Amino acid sequence: MVGQLDMPPRCSLLPLLVPLVLAAAGCPSLPGHRCADSQACGALGQCEPDGLCSFPDPACPSGRAYGPEVAGERGGACVAPSGPDGGDGDGGGGAPCGAGQTLLYDSFDTVDPAPGFRVFSNAGGTAVEVGGELAITVDASAEAYAGYKSLVTYDLRGASVEIEATVVPTVPHTFMILELSDAAHELQLGYGTVTQTQMTAELDGANLAARDAVPGQRYWRVRESAGELIWELSADRGTWAELYRGATPIDMSAMTIEPWVWAENGGGESRFDNLAVCKP
Repeated sequence: MVGQLDMPPRCSLLPLLVPLVLAAAGCPSLPGHRCADSQACGALGQCEPDGLCSFPDPACPSGRAYGPEVAGERGGACVAPSGPDGGDGDGGGGAPCGAGQTLLYDSFDTVDPAPGFRVFSNAGGTAVEVGGELAITVDASAEAYAGYKSLVTYDLRGASVEIEATVVPTVPHTFMILELSDAAHELQLGYGTVTQTQMTAELDGANLAARDAVPGQRYWRVRESAGELIWELSADRGTWAELYRGATPIDMSAMTIEPWVWAENGGGESRFDNLAVCKP
């Protein structure tokens, strides 16, 4: 399902404050280590809302699992993914993929991009999580860019990748992009203005489709189904309008996911929220 990272064993990520006598015995079994913030969890740790530490685990739908030091049945178990705005938005809660399988969900409501992503940028751009959103700012220099790139690859055969564009660029020559890529190919769903504001579907730099952006269509989705790739847009996550549909031209079994922004002498801030990767 998900490509594996060369991660150290989770017990090597335990908080540095664990007494050395326990660490010397191997992976300690503490009576329910609790945290007030992620700093207490040590390297790569994150303090979950239930007050327990979790660590990156690409085998989990949420991308995180509780540390083995957590007492009871949650020790080593996957952290349940929250739904889109689930607990911080639409009031629906639950899994973002309904009855399907959630491969990844990120509501961008932490401080750091981990465990799902890492930041990539040049000197002209920044990507930070602010107010429960991924805020990407690029300056007016040529070729300024910034964004998030997933830490692992995902098998997107029969899957969908959906994201919410909450703040779109207002300065011409600034482009907001949802990209799926491997070492050889790039699929992009983009928003930007040159002479007019358009939504575009691209494959390896070739424009497959373009049309005027429709205000309010803030939900973007790229999915693979029965040998076809579909780029789609929606205002309500209920009714989707196709931007482009065509035969799947590449192997979708190991793709990274990248929400990002770049500018050609443009600039400003754009924001994403609620990225979900789903399979039936």
